[in-house]
Amino acid sequence: MDTVFNPFVRFAGQVTFDHMTDQVRQTPDCRIFYFHAGRGTLTLCHRVHSLLPGSLIYIPAHTPYRFTNTSKVQLTAVNFDFTQTRADRTVPYPPIQPNSEEMNRDAVHPDLTVPLVINDWNAAQRTMMQLSRLLTEMPPYYRDRASATLKLFLIDLIQNSTATGADTSQTVIAYLRRHCREPLSNTELAHRLNYHPVHLNRLVKQATGMGCRAYIISCRLFEAKQLLLSTDASVTEIAETCGFASASHFARLMKKEEGISPLAFRRNVMQNIV
Repeated sequence: MDTVFNPFVRFAGQVTFDHMTDQVRQTPDCRIFYFHAGRGTLTLCHRVHSLLPGSLIYIPAHTPYRFTNTSKVQLTAVNFDFTQTRADRTVPYPPIQPNSEEMNRDAVHPDLTVPLVINDWNAAQRTMMQLSRLLTEMPPYYRDRASATLKLFLIDLIQNSTATGADTSQTVIAYLRRHCREPLSNTELAHRLNYHPVHLNRLVKQATGMGCRAYIISCRLFEAKQLLLSTDASVTEIAETCGFASASHFARLMKKEEGISPLAFRRNVMQNIV
């Protein structure tokens, strides 16, 4: 089922910077920036992105980011929420500190939980300028018109991000396979991979049909079966090596998947080999 959203545009306007403050920022609402002129860099989720005219940046609420510029920069900035819950706040939010009371007050759309940097998206310029004019000139129903305009743009943004999702999913899956033995929570995995936990789980499910935890368990069981057949290691040793909480936990999961115990699996398969 598609998620219904009704965005509230808090601010939209063109701004010019001779020097962008080189500090990490984090805000309780979502931000979109479109670069019209100038050059700079954006540090986002431990990655540095080069910014040129035509670059569009989407930053979800509560995501740390840092701009630096190497020349005079002109951009359109849009501050918004995905809902009308905080429509009484009509001026931009200042940066917040992590874990502040503002942190959980606004939902992020489930298809736009991670930042996006799209270069050469010149078609976005028209929408950005339209939003800027609406919030500057304030014609009748300008809030409603801005909300409708942004909603259509966000739908395009979702479709644009989905188009590159396959490569992203395979990168995530490869990482989980390599690190499945480690005792990682969904939160820790999301931090390592620079994704929101909800988005990470969705990527894995789209690629494998299983949620993140279920896929990790599947990888552990696969490796455990290989060890059962290729070594003389005990069930306890294999359980510990493959990241299971205990030998009994490993045995329960093995029984659920194969219908037999780990030792019975070793014995039956070995008998069938010859």
